[in-house]
Amino acid sequence: MESFSPFDKEMANLIKDYNTEELIEYLQNNLKLIETDFDIFRKERITGSVFLKMTKEDFCSIGFAFGPTMELTNFIEDKKLNTPKSNTELVYVFIDNSNLLIEGMYIVGDKEKTDAFDSYKNSYIINQLHLDYGRLLLTVLHKRKMGSNPVIVGSKSLDNDEIWSQTRNLGFITNVFYQNCENKEKMIDTTLVSEGVDIIKTNTPGILVLVAGNDNYNPLIIKALKYNWKVEIWFWSSEYLDFLNLTCLFIT
Repeated sequence: MESFSPFDKEMANLIKDYNTEELIEYLQNNLKLIETDFDIFRKERITGSVFLKMTKEDFCSIGFAFGPTMELTNFIEDKKLNTPKSNTELVYVFIDNSNLLIEGMYIVGDKEKTDAFDSYKNSYIINQLHLDYGRLLLTVLHKRKMGSNPVIVGSKSLDNDEIWSQTRNLGFITNVFYQNCENKEKMIDTTLVSEGVDIIKTNTPGILVLVAGNDNYNPLIIKALKYNWKVEIWFWSSEYLDFLNLTCLFIT
């Protein structure tokens, strides 16, 4: 299912607190049951919380005919499917390394007023930026537990092999594209989105931590929110005070 209905989520929570008569009134308005069916609800004192846990076998065992049994069972299953799972608060980290390095080179260059100046962006820039990816991971985790290995996506050139050795040794799942390949940046964005969607669809909701500074990941963010995930976007802060100064935007 592509998205969850807020109405179904709200109704499932309401039904859970219904007493027997409130449940009967709700079912009378939504299902094609007859009075003898509701008499069974009264006889067995079925409340909303009990009702949502009942199975086909349960309905049959207390005297419901096959038709009402299937209607009630399907109704319950539909409510369960349309109610998002609770959030585990486990953290899943995704890093766009190309974006992280490029933005960092401008932020650091502008604060240190280096010799190189990019007139197009009206900003100073440094030629190289070396990051401690272990420290980066600790920064975004902030003492929280990970749900899976962190994912990093970027491009490979002759002078950045050590990045990928370092990240692999730290347990990162790495996706690397050669710098001269066609549509490299688009492939990086697409790969990160694909990896993120796979995690979202196959895991109980947690916290999606995205280290990137552009808006190419809106589809991933929208998907995560639909599936009851929390989202954090980490990006370089212009208030550069340390070699690694990131700001976090929380989306829930």
